[in-house]
Amino acid sequence: MRSILLVACTLLWDLHVATPFTPYLTPGVRRLALTGPSHLGAPLTLRRTHLLKRLTRLHVTTLDPPTVVEATTLDAATDPATMDPTTPTTTSSMSLRIFTAQFFLGPNPSPLLVVVLQIPILSTFHPALPPLPLTLTLTALTLAMTYAWRLQEYLLHRFVLHSTTPTFKLARDIHKNHHDTTYYHYSVDSPLLIFTWFSVAGLVFFQVPTYGPFLLSLYSLNGLTYIYTHFLAHSRVKLDGRKSAVEKWLFKVKQNHVRHHMVDNDRGFGFGSVDMDEYFGTAFHGAAHSSNKI
Repeated sequence: MRSILLVACTLLWDLHVATPFTPYLTPGVRRLALTGPSHLGAPLTLRRTHLLKRLTRLHVTTLDPPTVVEATTLDAATDPATMDPTTPTTTSSMSLRIFTAQFFLGPNPSPLLVVVLQIPILSTFHPALPPLPLTLTLTALTLAMTYAWRLQEYLLHRFVLHSTTPTFKLARDIHKNHHDTTYYHYSVDSPLLIFTWFSVAGLVFFQVPTYGPFLLSLYSLNGLTYIYTHFLAHSRVKLDGRKSAVEKWLFKVKQNHVRHHMVDNDRGFGFGSVDMDEYFGTAFHGAAHSSNKI
């Protein structure tokens, strides 16, 4: 409950000037939303700084700085003439399989928690359809949810996390911390944030008759895919875009994200689907972006 209130207050904190329902909140909730739980009456700048620190702690971040300063680029993924000499290069010999095992079985239980929570969620899913119509329906829902998640990733990344409007200043400041941190760092949501995320998503999807649990499962698994790929994109694991279809996809994701951080943060907002940048005109183009290894 505490984490849910924290996220709710975060939204109210940034949006309270334009939020029409704030005057109708109870006095205690309104005070919490507008002044913060431990800095009542403090200036807005101080309250934002306090909240920024608290929200940042909800991510478990591990720094993995380079052991040596490397003057080469990411295996020619970008033009060396435009790159800073401290740009990270991929040096790890860790296989993708070992990396995946460490992701799910590492010290942060959040990835495994998302998988385990699928059991109680799907146990409440009881559709009453024959096998063929059910298969077609579930396939259509899976494709629609996957596309919706990719679109959500792009829109939130571009228009909220990189926004220049005062409305989303808090979200932009949190994301700026991510950009300002050395590129090699692993950031995974804490179990506290995972439970909050499931609770808020559940309130939405369980309003859908019959298919609510299935939609929540799809949404959370897409979220887990994002966490995994973002974790991988900031790792030293070497990927080869000429191998399997999965590794080719992961290679494109990582390559696009490296360029977003290192070349131009006004491009490359797509993550799970790099094609989103093509649709919205923010893709990286040019011969310098044709490397097959990263």
